[in-house]
Amino acid sequence: MKRILLVVCAIVVIFGVCAVSLSDRSPFDAVNAASRLSRSTQLSLGGDHSCALLTSGELKCWGANQFGQLGLGISDDYGDDPGEMGSGLPAVNINSTAKSISAGYKHTCAIRNDDSTVCWGENYYGELGIGNMNNIGDDSGEMGSDLVAVDLGTNHAVALSAGLEFTCAIVETGDVKCWGNNTNGQLGVSGEHGRTSESMGEGLPAIDLGLGRTAKAISTGRLHACAILDTDEVKCWGDDAYGQLGSGDTIDQVYPIIATDPTVDLGTGRTAKAIAVGAFHTCAILDNDTLKCWGYNVMGQLGTDSTDTLGDDSGEMGDALAAINLGTGRTAVAVAVSKRGDLDYTCAVLDNGQVKCWGANDMGQLGFSPSDSFGDAAGEMASLGALNLGTGTTVTKIAIGAAHNCFILNNTNIKCFGHGNNGKLGYGSWDGYIASGDDLPVVDLDGVVASPTATSTATPTASHTRTPTKTPSKTPTKTLTRSKTNTPTKTLTRSKTKTPTKTLTRSKTKTPTKTPTRSRTATKIKTP
Repeated sequence: MKRILLVVCAIVVIFGVCAVSLSDRSPFDAVNAASRLSRSTQLSLGGDHSCALLTSGELKCWGANQFGQLGLGISDDYGDDPGEMGSGLPAVNINSTAKSISAGYKHTCAIRNDDSTVCWGENYYGELGIGNMNNIGDDSGEMGSDLVAVDLGTNHAVALSAGLEFTCAIVETGDVKCWGNNTNGQLGVSGEHGRTSESMGEGLPAIDLGLGRTAKAISTGRLHACAILDTDEVKCWGDDAYGQLGSGDTIDQVYPIIATDPTVDLGTGRTAKAIAVGAFHTCAILDNDTLKCWGYNVMGQLGTDSTDTLGDDSGEMGDALAAINLGTGRTAVAVAVSKRGDLDYTCAVLDNGQVKCWGANDMGQLGFSPSDSFGDAAGEMASLGALNLGTGTTVTKIAIGAAHNCFILNNTNIKCFGHGNNGKLGYGSWDGYIASGDDLPVVDLDGVVASPTATSTATPTASHTRTPTKTPSKTPTKTLTRSKTNTPTKTLTRSKTKTPTKTLTRSKTKTPTKTPTRSRTATKIKTP
């Protein structure tokens, strides 16, 4: 009898120990799983695609892919169907690991660990810098060892910024070199560069930023670019239709007057720590950690509680340009601006790790339910609350596309919200999302299963109909009927005929989702 009691007690003790062990282990595993879902160090968003640099040095991109901007050797969108994220999302094969990425509107560039620069995606204006106008990454045999490095001459790039149909790099000497579309002088030099091999390399001049001046940061937008100089002053060039260059007029700044043009007047004694260039507006974090924006402002994207465009007339810059009200005692540590062009917005990471966004909100890109723009009326910036991205989370990195946003959180997870078409949010659908705290999903980039979160609720105000015939496993073997030469050509026709092996019917009924309330309780929005 005693033996039986001893056996029973032993079993009870064993089960008790196991129970305690499992109880202690479950939260630990859940936290580890959640923190491993992205393990990301950098983010960059294009118009309708997103890219992340993982701690392993691998690149992963998702979203729109019609020009091969995801670098997968096909032209199918990725991240818009279940099973296409996590372990189902291939890494971009750049024949190396990467140390830096930059996503343009429809192309992507990276600095590899050997310091060479490679680009893929749309190449209509030579924005890939490979000496021709062939798109790269939309067909097999174009990535990996077949990628052609950008010829920057004797010096390699240390920083990249890809804009609309053009790309800029800071090379190791501090010089700035740009290639691609130069319609509005956004390359900062004369002539076309990138379409032919002779226009790159030693044929690609550096921008004259002024006597002895070099650059320490670069940002490109739709038709203009800005750099922070070695003096911490800001110089901008290219299109100035809305005062986005901050020169107090609407005159494009083009070669050769860039060198002699004055730097942007940020205020008495003020210099810049960070610069962000969008479609038609520009923002800078100043040396005192305040944030100032100038340019187009029809949606309140400048954060001035008005819709007045600033920087296009004399007396609007310098001390007259007020710093944005980010909240009592709050300053900015990072800023990003949208690339859409008509309904733009701005987001800033604050010194406490929180995020605030303002401007256009028709797609939920400000983080709350679609409604009127924010920051365009008196008193709105003072009342603007921070985004709810989850319990105990803060933001370390921020990136904005045309109408979607992604953030790297303090646990290295990535969360995205806003417009969801083409799967650019990385949630396996075309659904849009708002910033709904713990209910906002984490973007899965490595296939680790996280603990389940609360089910998100779709708003009933949008219709979303889709009949995909896409198979979960995408292989780069697709039938293409296309004429593509590897010789430089200046033909400006886009005569590329493709016959892919899949048929997609994305029938969507577009229903406006604007409501007069700014509710922060809904989670998912379906905005085609």
